[in-house]
Amino acid sequence: EDFTIAITGNSLGHTDTSPKLAGFPVDVSGAVISARQITFTTSPEQATAYCAGLYFQTKKAGIFTVTITANDNGFTGGPPAPSLATSYPQTTVKTITFAWLNTVTVGIDITKPGDAVLATSINSPAGQGATNAIDNSVATKYLNFDKLNTGLTITETNSTVVQGLTLISAEDAPERDPTSYILAGSHDGTNFTTISSNAVPPFITTNSIQSFSFPNSTAYPIYRLIFPTVADPVAANSMQIADVELLAQQEITSSNDVVYETLPPGAVDVRGVTRLIDRQLGLTNKFEVASIPAGDNTVVDLAPAAGASVLSGFELIGGADDVSFPERRPSSFTIQGSIDDTNFTTLSLTVVPAAPSANSQIQEFTVTGYTNIYTHYRLIFGPPVSGDRLQVGEVRLFGTVNNPVWTSASANQ
Repeated sequence: EDFTIAITGNSLGHTDTSPKLAGFPVDVSGAVISARQITFTTSPEQATAYCAGLYFQTKKAGIFTVTITANDNGFTGGPPAPSLATSYPQTTVKTITFAWLNTVTVGIDITKPGDAVLATSINSPAGQGATNAIDNSVATKYLNFDKLNTGLTITETNSTVVQGLTLISAEDAPERDPTSYILAGSHDGTNFTTISSNAVPPFITTNSIQSFSFPNSTAYPIYRLIFPTVADPVAANSMQIADVELLAQQEITSSNDVVYETLPPGAVDVRGVTRLIDRQLGLTNKFEVASIPAGDNTVVDLAPAAGASVLSGFELIGGADDVSFPERRPSSFTIQGSIDDTNFTTLSLTVVPAAPSANSQIQEFTVTGYTNIYTHYRLIFGPPVSGDRLQVGEVRLFGTVNNPVWTSASANQ
């Protein structure tokens, strides 16, 4: 999967009709619309010259070799970029290697508490409106008595590409769970383009997680999510959902991953390490370790069933009783990656999870500056904030699964 550079201009009769997305710095207009394609709006000879000093805004980082082919259509003004060419025949091909800088930080979930949210209707009980769907708390929910074709529209500050969706079921009444969705994007809030639609399989239980990935390269500032159907329209009096995430990254983890732990001396795993990735957020669905010696770390190794991946971020979800036991949260968290399950590289600065303001609270962290592919991840939980018992509801990793080997991108003019 190559990145594509599209160079356009109208000098000397030059025209280019190739697909165009994105944009850059001085002498080039436009905004970053995609991390995949870039459009120059300058003459082809200027574009050739500017490539040497150009930096590209993108979600990804790495070193890329880009071949620029420029046709001057009879241009006779001399070489536009002496550093790239000593002569300028009618068609010139030059290869430039440059850094594709990670200048745009894109989080895991583009939604955040406080975003502008518009429900399909106001037919909701007090305290169970649409804003609850993006409050990063599984303890609240959005309920709509319209039941069918309910949902919400979310407006972001910036345009962002969404390539996945998380749905977390509410705490009761599974007959109200959505069984299908339609996600659409818009630039103006009036005209919407469908990005993805799918059936939602039955949730394993209440407060459980499902995620969906889909192809999309178009960024939108406005997203509309509709739930056309519910699990049992006869028994249900409404639709309800605990939390919704619009994902800029794919989810790497799943309940099928291979996971094992290394406990401190004398420590005891109370509920089983697989609870850390079981996609359930019930009271007993948590990773819980007791009798931890003071100051000792708990280590969990994980091999995603999805295969090799590039990590972009992670979520820590608190236990369903975190408010009652805030001292059990880890005092720190670090993640490392490995290709051989022996030599590990630290991928994130050590983070300090915040004290919970709600049970099953979702905390998101972005990993930047790493583009290596890993097949194993090591999760290092610091000692509990106080006491000798540690608990975490769920860990989710996000990034690019089965990342291709980067080759080159070409622009032919």
